[in-house]
Parts: sequence; structure tokens; C-alpha cells
Amino acid sequence: MNPTTQLAFVLSPSPTQADHNMQLSTFEIFLLQLRPPLLEYILNRFEVKSIIAVSRASTTLHAIFTWYSGITWDPTRRLRRWFVDTLAFRRLLYRTNAVVSGSFALQLFDRSYYDRSDMDLYARTAGVEDIRHWLSTQGYRSTEEISSPYDYLSGIDHRRPHVVKAVMNKTSYNDPLLAVYNFKKLIASADGYIEILRVQLIVVDTDPVEHILYDFHSTAVMNFITATHALSIFPYSTFVMRKSYISKNRDKAPRNVDEWINKYKKRGFTLVGEETSRFPADLRAGPRFITDRRCWKIPFQDRFQTGEEEPKNL
Repeated sequence: MNPTTQLAFVLSPSPTQADHNMQLSTFEIFLLQLRPPLLEYILNRFEVKSIIAVSRASTTLHAIFTWYSGITWDPTRRLRRWFVDTLAFRRLLYRTNAVVSGSFALQLFDRSYYDRSDMDLYARTAGVEDIRHWLSTQGYRSTEEISSPYDYLSGIDHRRPHVVKAVMNKTSYNDPLLAVYNFKKLIASADGYIEILRVQLIVVDTDPVEHILYDFHSTAVMNFITATHALSIFPYSTFVMRKSYISKNRDKAPRNVDEWINKYKKRGFTLVGEETSRFPADLRAGPRFITDRRCWKIPFQDRFQTGEEEPKNL
């Protein structure tokens, strides 16, 4: 269903509304007369808290919000820029138990676009070869230079350093990654502009979601996309209060710490560190779990259309 059809559908008056001959405000009439792309552009300028407040003002404004949220917070819409067959990509995530995280997931929830940002895929060792092969079928090429793919003296396959590191148990608190593989793809727009899409396949030594929760530097980046849902762990503090609480500062080099802190400050977030003396009011103490009521959970609107078993919900 295209945006125009969606908007017409959600705004179709119910029998109750028609019977009461509902009077629209000037603001409602203004919004309803806009073309969908312009309406979306205007609503993108609203803060999340303001959009929700406006949506509660009337049935019509709530219908507009329903239409807007359905297209703006649609994970598939974001994925189409990277992959032609988004369902195949989601099946890949399900098959390999991988997730998309980093700035890609943050941009989805934040309704933003970061120039030249990449896509971060987090996976365990068993899914790496499947993901690497699938990316190659989608036109992505590895950026690693491999002069000798196999060292016959050591018996180590240089294309699989994550396996070697896992077998030798070389991960640690300061280095929890088994490997990072980089891929890129060139795409050209109709006006001749060449863009480079970059994908990072990050191999971790634990469940990818656990890695996000316990190894990411701060709460603003604790968001991820699975085969069935997009999920934000701290949506209120991140997207309403615009705060990110530092949870793990692995890199002690001041220059490196300042670099990522400044990056997120430029993106509009206030970084709150260990110097905080009181427990923040916008966080709640107590047990948490994935998909609890404090999470923001966005389901994919389209379903799998194959004979495979439908991925279970989070």
C-alpha cells in the first residue's frame, strides 16, 4: 500500500464519525490538504514528544499519526536502500541469529540520516560464512586484501581469523570482538551521483544482543533490528530527553574517548558519565528484560512469503 493510499485508508471516517458530522479544526484541515511527502517532511520537524501529544488531541490527528508512524518507523523502508530483497535479508538474520545495530538502528528510531554512515551486522562464528556469501550475491565486495588465503605451514585459513581467535580463546574485557569484516558496494543514482554503501560484519563471542547490552559504550546506541522487529532499550532517555548514559568505557585513551563522545554530541545527545552523583530521573531502577514495557518495539509490517517457518516474535 503506497503512502497516499495508506493516508486515505486511515482517515476514512467510521460510521460513528460520519453520523456526528465531525468538525475539523483549521490545523487538521491544513494537514489533510498536504500531499503525503510534504506532510511527512513537516512532521519530521516535530519532536517525538510533540508528535505524540498532538496525536492525542483528536481522532483525526491520531489517524494522521498512525499513517506517519507506519512509514517513518518502517525498518523495511530503510533496508531497501541497502538490499533489493529485504525479505531475503531478514531470512538471513533469522537463519544466522544476527542483528543490525550501531548507527543504522539509531537512525531508524531517531528519524535521522547520518552522512556516510555504515551498516553494522553483529553475528556469532557459526553465521559468518553464510552472511559473507550472501553479501557477495548482493554486489558487496570485501575490502580486505588477502595475499595468501591459506598458510600451509601453520594450517591457518587467513579468511577465517574469527575461528582462530575463538578456538584460542583470545577475547577479553578490552577486546571482545573475534573479527570485523568490511564490505562495500557502489551504487549510482539517476543523476549520476556515485554512493558507497559500507557494511561491517562484526563477529562477537557471545549472543549479539548480549554484546549490545553489556559491551556498547552508552545507552543511546542500545538499539537493534532482528528478523522480525526493531527494538530500542532506552527510548525515553534517548529520543525524548536526548541523553546517553555511558555504561562502559573500555578505551582509556582520552583522545579516543573524546572522539566518540564528540560524535554523539554533534548528533544532538548529552553524554552523562560516571560523575553523576544521583540516579537519573528519566531511568527506572530495577530488573529489565528485552521487550519489557520500557522498550520501544517496532514490528516489520510485511511477513515472510516462503515455505520456511515464520520467525518467532521477540
